[in-house]
Amino acid sequence: MEALTSREFVLRALAAAEIAESCTRPDLRQSFFDLSEQWLSCAGAAADTASAGDMGAMRPSA
Repeated sequence: MEALTSREFVLRALAAAEIAESCTRPDLRQSFFDLSEQWLSCAGAAADTASAGDMGAMRPSA
């Protein structure tokens, strides 16, 4: 299975937030907002990993 990019995590977070906005039950609303936060956290981690990989590629070889 292919790893998700930070962009894909952000899109999932936006979808979860959109669903949360339409929920009339407070418990479901909160669950979708929590899911959105988790996806955004994953997006940040994926971006950090990608940045670290880019920096590693820029290092001169010994």
